Amino acid sequence: EILTITAMLSVPNCFVRPRDKQHQADEAKEQFVHSDGDHLSLLNVFHAFKTWQQKGDEKDACYNNWLNYRSLKSAESVREQLSRICRRLNVNLVSTPFS
Repeated sequence: EILTITAMLSVPNCFVRPRDKQHQADEAKEQFVHSDGDHLSLLNVFHAFKTWQQKGDEKDACYNNWLNYRSLKSAESVREQLSRICRRLNVNLVSTPFS
């Protein structure tokens, strides 16, 4: 999960909030909010993205939930890079599966 949070923090903001649709964007963001803070909210967003990706509808889901698809794809790439580095350094990775 630390790799995911680090990746999410290293890319542009994943939340889309146009001036004329701020209320709708804020309502959509609420479904990802975690009571323990923004880092876990970002983790919730990434987990949702991976779930949508498994269903093959991540682009539409991002659009419908006011999320920046490109930022999430970038975070996915950064996370994979960090994961490869950890494996190369023999860091034991323990994570919750995305299923």
